[in-house]
Amino acid sequence: LKQIKPNALSEVIAIQLFRPSVAQRQKEMLNTLLNKLEESTLNVNSSTQEESELRTKDAALVEKFVQKARSVQPKGQVVLDPKHLDNVILQQGDVLVIPEQTSVVMVNGQVTFPNGVEYKPDMRVKDYIAQVGGFSQKSNKSKIIVFHQNGEALLVGERYKVQQGDEILVLPKVTAKPVEIARGITEVLYKIALATKYAIDL
Repeated sequence: LKQIKPNALSEVIAIQLFRPSVAQRQKEMLNTLLNKLEESTLNVNSSTQEESELRTKDAALVEKFVQKARSVQPKGQVVLDPKHLDNVILQQGDVLVIPEQTSVVMVNGQVTFPNGVEYKPDMRVKDYIAQVGGFSQKSNKSKIIVFHQNGEALLVGERYKVQQGDEILVLPKVTAKPVEIARGITEVLYKIALATKYAIDL
């Protein structure tokens, strides 16, 4: 850091570290979850013809979702503690990024009009979501993630007080049945969001 000359807009305290080995590990963990999801889909039994047709439809949904999820490339971000930056040992291939100070809060995912909103100290998550048209019909209001500039991610409620430079991501609601499959898809969506700051559309 002593060799870096930040400009007036640099947010050095929110320095970001991206590590290839972490991205690879995130990818492996994601594939493990997707394998379990596929297995749970194949192991579902149906007692009636109607249930069998529904399971076939759910299986097709899961297969399409899994294909999309396997194409995701995690970023491999390591969340750094600004108080202990001098203790971080860098590895070959590491990438350091110093973000700029910003007065915009990005709101993405399952909202009506994903967009940037001017930061105001007294505004909460629900206020920013209202500024972009509110939740979409496919939103999961219990799965709202706020990312701080340094990469730290928090699962929050609508009354969470947003900080300058934060990003808000609303995940989609999963309606597949049985519950085990819906829970599996929801978990994968959450892991992908943490690894990429992106919400896959179902």
